[in-house]
Amino acid sequence: MIKSDTLSVYYRTINGTTIDTLTTNLPISKMAAAITHTYSATIQTELNNTASSRGTVYLEGLSGLRAKVSFPSLLANLRSNLAKKDSDIILNRAELVLTPQPGSFIPYRPIPRLNMYRLDIAHQRQYVEDATATVDPRSGGPDVFGGVYNPTTNQYIFVITAYLQDLLLNRTTDYGTYIAPIDTSSVTSTAIPVNATPSVAARTVAGGANKTSPYQIRLNIIYTKIAK
Repeated sequence: MIKSDTLSVYYRTINGTTIDTLTTNLPISKMAAAITHTYSATIQTELNNTASSRGTVYLEGLSGLRAKVSFPSLLANLRSNLAKKDSDIILNRAELVLTPQPGSFIPYRPIPRLNMYRLDIAHQRQYVEDATATVDPRSGGPDVFGGVYNPTTNQYIFVITAYLQDLLLNRTTDYGTYIAPIDTSSVTSTAIPVNATPSVAARTVAGGANKTSPYQIRLNIIYTKIAK
């Protein structure tokens, strides 16, 4: 079971030959008046470069960093490569796989859960079709949608079949799609909130679009070819 983040305070004092210790856990929720982020030169370079795909993805809690993902030509290439131009495809399953880089968990643990959301034409945050059945009946709900860190495989996996199918058929427009930290305590059985949260004190450094890296972000697609 994933619990919400806490701030652990450790106290130790020595009085003569007596050592007194105390530990208390303070929940990180509505306790910070302001949060300021000071990024290293490496991260600042990444933030300043918005013209090209990046080889590393930085995600940070406490309303810190998110990552933008896009599929500008992949779906078009899938359709154009069909042997028969009178054919089309239906997506059976589409998975976006994000892999944290080894050694990046020190001294911070990986973010326990990530969320994916999209922007509408007014640049307001909206659910991806696969995220909740209240938005789209094709969704299997938050548990199927995914985004939970798996320490065994060292991966985050999002199932985004409905979203990519709608992009393929031009039923929706990609005004911006983002991956960001989420407060796990606010996740319900039907929805994952899309609003920014200051309640996650963790970070994840993952592979991006670097094709030579074994930790490159991947999109796995299973599809069926059909006649138009």
